[in-house]
Amino acid sequence: MSSKANKRITSVSIAPQFLASSDAEELEDLLLTAINKVLYYADNVHHTEI
Repeated sequence: MSSKANKRITSVSIAPQFLASSDAEELEDLLLTAINKVLYYADNVHHTEI
């Protein structure tokens, strides 16, 4: 998952083998973690560039 400093998600990539062996709840948890992490990093970049 990647983001810009303006907090817009620019891409999401899920490995096909993960989809074959995962359940929806696990995928949702991982997506929430990834989204929160990328937004945190984007916010840090935004504040250091100001």
